Amino acid sequence: MLAASMKGRSKMLVHRSRRSFGWFGFGKRVKSRTDGYEQCHVVLNFKACEMGRLLVDKIAKKAPGKRVIAVAADVKEQRSGYSEQVEFFEADLGEKEGLAELINYMHECKYSIETLFHNYPRILKIEGEENSLDHFKDIMAQIIQQPMITNSEILQEELICADPSASERQATIFHSILRQKGIYSILQGTFMHMERCLESDLKKHKTSVVQIDPGIYSSEHLSNIPNAPKSLNTSSTQIIPAEVVAETISSQIINHRVLESPKINLYDLLSEYSEPPYYKEIK
Repeated sequence: MLAASMKGRSKMLVHRSRRSFGWFGFGKRVKSRTDGYEQCHVVLNFKACEMGRLLVDKIAKKAPGKRVIAVAADVKEQRSGYSEQVEFFEADLGEKEGLAELINYMHECKYSIETLFHNYPRILKIEGEENSLDHFKDIMAQIIQQPMITNSEILQEELICADPSASERQATIFHSILRQKGIYSILQGTFMHMERCLESDLKKHKTSVVQIDPGIYSSEHLSNIPNAPKSLNTSSTQIIPAEVVAETISSQIINHRVLESPKINLYDLLSEYSEPPYYKEIK
């Protein structure tokens, strides 16, 4: 299937679309315009951490018959080591044109999204530069506003839908949300509100939204935990290897079904790693 779909178009794996549709202006909506599109998996902001880069590779290996679209603002020097089914798309989704470029690319290639993974592995440490209100607003826009707008536009463009041949499967939007003091409740509340706002579109396209808590998989996460409670003992907290996190999340993505719970905590799936004590203090 992959070989056939490559005929008639460039085999270049890094794509940059220069056509701009303007912010929120993607042209007239066309009903069922994605009928017959090839289903794929999409990882946004994959370069933000080692886990994101590994995740692209893991998904490709677990789903050899489907494309994996890896999106980042800069994808230079990222092609080596990946299978031919991985395509890299360069777009800054924080810019007005970035999302329009990605949507245009998906329509041009006739790709429909089965799973969409938002990779924003940021733990805020309100010190130094991040103590600036403007800088804080920029970060919050990236991890809250940007995913919400992306989800809304992709749903309205009918670019995400379940596999019609598998009745028990759903298309799924996965959000990676790191447990942290201060903004964790804001993140949870935001995505609950997003689900309510997009409820009709989510139902129409048999799409669910799932929050994934990937756990602590970088020493940088520990050092950036702001106002860490006294019960946090960093020396005893086990860091989950990024490869283990990517392997576990990729399995959840490939094997996704209609889930009873919209939340996945990797510590519940990986009993050999201990949950940081401060997790219990953040709900």
